[in-house]
Amino acid sequence: MKAWKRALAALLAAGLLAAGLSACNQKPEEPSAIEKVSGFAPETTLFTVDGQPVTAADYCYWLTYNMDYVSSYIYNGEEPVWTDDAADGMTVEEYVRNAAMETAKTYRVVTNKAAEFGCVLSEEEEANLDEQMSSMVTTYGDNEWETALAAGKVSEDMTEEEQAKWKAENGQIAYQNALDAQTVGSAELRTIAGIYQLYSQTLPAKLFAADGPYPITEETFLDLAEEDGYYSFKHILLSTMDESNQPLDDAGKAEIQTRLQTILDGIRASADPAAAFDEAMQQNSEDTGLAYYPDGYFAAPGQMVPQVETGAKALAIGEISEIVESDFGYHIILRIPTANNEENRAAYQNALYEELFTQWVEEAQVEETEELTNLDLSTYFQNLTALRKELYPEDAADPSETGTPETPAPTATPAPTATPAAE
Repeated sequence: MKAWKRALAALLAAGLLAAGLSACNQKPEEPSAIEKVSGFAPETTLFTVDGQPVTAADYCYWLTYNMDYVSSYIYNGEEPVWTDDAADGMTVEEYVRNAAMETAKTYRVVTNKAAEFGCVLSEEEEANLDEQMSSMVTTYGDNEWETALAAGKVSEDMTEEEQAKWKAENGQIAYQNALDAQTVGSAELRTIAGIYQLYSQTLPAKLFAADGPYPITEETFLDLAEEDGYYSFKHILLSTMDESNQPLDDAGKAEIQTRLQTILDGIRASADPAAAFDEAMQQNSEDTGLAYYPDGYFAAPGQMVPQVETGAKALAIGEISEIVESDFGYHIILRIPTANNEENRAAYQNALYEELFTQWVEEAQVEETEELTNLDLSTYFQNLTALRKELYPEDAADPSETGTPETPAPTATPAPTATPAAE
């Protein structure tokens, strides 16, 4: 694996790449990695979101990330052919630019909305982030020590003080190199840490509090959920797919339907149909979700296949359906009351938050600057490659060793993720 990728992997292993990293010393007169690669000072505004700036420091990390993904997974580590066709009718260049912009835009939307609703991180949240980040140089120091020890460059005979000093000095260097290889500054990732905390905890807590703009409480939850079309149900599913996940023929389907009708007749003949339904569900249902939702589903409109949703909503509470057919097989549905519990309230809040946030991102107004429009991705990639060779000269000895990135495809969801380059 290339050295810069090993460094990136160390960041990811700590789970902190998108949670921010601690400050480190750098000569003020030396250009930052962002400037070396992009040609922009970190504070240069590349576009605005609802009038608020997104700078090179905010954008370049995401551009580098998406560029790395395309290069590593499609072009075997070489420079992408920017005019090639990519997804959704875009060229590779358009795809990389769009993916980076959408992510940077999303993070800007979080900060804009946090300001709008008066959300700030608490002292405890800030302290927790600082504590996490302060461990990063230590992590790098430990990794560098193990590597040097295996290579015979250091000795366990060194005193504890000598080892601590060596780890601190070399950990700091390795840590800074990893940051530079991703065209990101420590202060910028520290900012991303706060933004993710705002998105995942602080902002929703403010929005859905009893005195917030979208209050969800024990007293209001059931009315809100019903008004928004949520419903709860259990079902017994017998699949009409074979072991190869291919549809059964008509005779096979008829046999499944007859079997389910026998189960339904037994439930209806029981003195306690609801209890009989539960027993039959546990014994017969082939729904893979049963293990995770043994007490039934709390479902949003459109979440389930149309036949199941329509069938469930047509029932009164406690009523059992006739056999319902879907692409998955045959179902018997029992409509149940929605439980007013913490799990369901959280599910409802998360769904509402996702809907709100998606709307905010879609409605956000973006204005690009001339600097962003004129940014040449080929030059950026070549500068990035040169910087990494400078940071990790050992990689140049084996140009064929490209490996694969330690990162997956960029997420399609507009929401920030805890580790946007690590999940």
